[in-house]
Formats: sequence, C-alpha cells, structure tokens
Amino acid sequence: PDRSGTGLDTAPVAAGGVAYVGVIGALYAVDVGDGTVKWHRDMSSRLAGIGVGAERVYVNAVQALVAVRRADGTQAWSAPAPDQSSFLDADPTVAGGRVYVASRYDGAVYEATSGALLRKRFWMDPLPAVDAQRAYVLSGVSAEQDAVLHAVDAATGDTAWEFGGWDGVTSFPLVAGEHVYITGRRGDLYALDRSSGAVAWCARTNTINYGSDPHTLALGEGLLLLAVGGELVALEPGGTPGCRFYETALPRYTTPIED
Repeated sequence: PDRSGTGLDTAPVAAGGVAYVGVIGALYAVDVGDGTVKWHRDMSSRLAGIGVGAERVYVNAVQALVAVRRADGTQAWSAPAPDQSSFLDADPTVAGGRVYVASRYDGAVYEATSGALLRKRFWMDPLPAVDAQRAYVLSGVSAEQDAVLHAVDAATGDTAWEFGGWDGVTSFPLVAGEHVYITGRRGDLYALDRSSGAVAWCARTNTINYGSDPHTLALGEGLLLLAVGGELVALEPGGTPGCRFYETALPRYTTPIED
C-alpha cells in the first residue's frame, strides 16, 4: 500500500513483536522492530478483521473464519460463516479457547483449536469483553433498536445471563476483576457480578450518549473512563451497593421497589 493507507484491508494487530495486517486480500506478518515481512499468505478474500491468539491468527474473511499459524502463516483450519451468511467488518475476539466473530444477526462462536461451530445466528455487536469463562457481548432481537448485554458461556456458547432487557444499554461492556461494567439508557453506570449478572453497585454518571452507537469504557490507575456525549469523564471508585435505578418507580405512580 502507499503512504495514504490505500490497499489496507484491516488495521494492524500487534502481538509478540509482530504486527499482523490485511493488504489487498493477503495477510502479512511484519516485524515491528525493523518492518521486515516475516511471511504473508494470500487469503483470496477481503480481510474484514484480525484476532490474535497464543499460536494462531484468526481472520474474518467475510464468508469464513480462517485460522493461520503465527509461526509460518500456514492454514490450520477454515470454517464457513453459518448458513451461507457473511460476517460484518469486525476483529474476531479470542479468549478461553473460543473465537467470537461479531455480526448483527449472524454472529458466531467457534472452538479455537478445531474451528467447530458452537453457536450461530447470534446478534453480536463488535468489541465484546472476554475472560476465560465467558464473553460479554451486546446482543438483541431483530428489528429492535436497543441492545442487551449477554454473558455467553465459553464452554457451550449458551447465554448464562443477560442485563438491560427493560431499557437497553448504551456502552460496550468492560470486564475487570470480578465485575463487568456497563452504562444504562439514563447514563447510569452498573458494576455487575461477572458470574451471575447481579448488580454489585451502580452510580449516576450525569452523562448522556447522544449517538446511535454505544460508547466505550476504559479502566486504569484506579479510574473508570467514559468517552461519551463529546466529553471524557473520569470516575473514582464508589457507587451505591445493590442499587437498581431501573426498578425505581416514577413519582405518583407506585412505591419505589426496595432491595
């Protein structure tokens, strides 16, 4: 590609001193120190995303998920997108021996070693949060606007629990420690137990996501960062234990629900 980036199919993903990038239908492994090409492989398809595991690179090839060995670029396996569907542009996410390929209505979960399909026809937005046991993904129902947070079991591909079905969520999930963080429609921040989905605590952020897409969360140096509504907000540890803002009734209608 030229210096303007023309010809790049994907953004590079770096791991172990090597950057993996898609260029005009081929996957390149480039040494980040000196820029030399370690190997390249013709994928015979546009590359729509790249995910890197311990030993393999997983390529979203639109019509299929392809596993390539990091050592030499040889193909380990190729698995078609379910039911002759296709994947949207998104980097596969690798964790817990599973590969999660996001795609609205046609997302899929594969076994990382063999390529066996564990779950299909699953609405899965990009940027899932993952740990060794589960993937925390934004999902939903066809023709419905609001997304719901699903915890997908890594062993079976089944939904272990969900959160936000009453009013949707407005951020991509973030998992850290024993909690999954997510914001609700009214800008409320929730810390959920990652095993059960129970609310550990929640807090008002006094922010509003005016965009149609979820915003991101980041965690570092003891602060939780929200990039939302045209501003960056940093939150210190805190919150109200066990609170459930969505279950508090409106004044004059009913008595607020107590925990």
